[in-house]
Amino acid sequence: MRTRGDEHGRPDPPPLRLLHIGEHIPPEFIKDRKEDYLYVDISKAAMAPELPQYRQRVSAQYAWLKASLADGRAFARPKPET
Repeated sequence: MRTRGDEHGRPDPPPLRLLHIGEHIPPEFIKDRKEDYLYVDISKAAMAPELPQYRQRVSAQYAWLKASLADGRAFARPKPET
């Protein structure tokens, strides 16, 4: 039973940092994540072809957050009193 992913059944993108440490992740951990938790192969070889798409998603989220906070509104904390 898949519990993660978007409305189209695509899995959530793995964190980009996994691509940088991928060859250092023990094979047992990758197997466990694939079969019992993420249902996605997080090995560096499996994720490398999708790297441009993962970067694009993170860039879009960053741009949205940056634009949302640009007007100086308080975000996740009260505005300091002056």
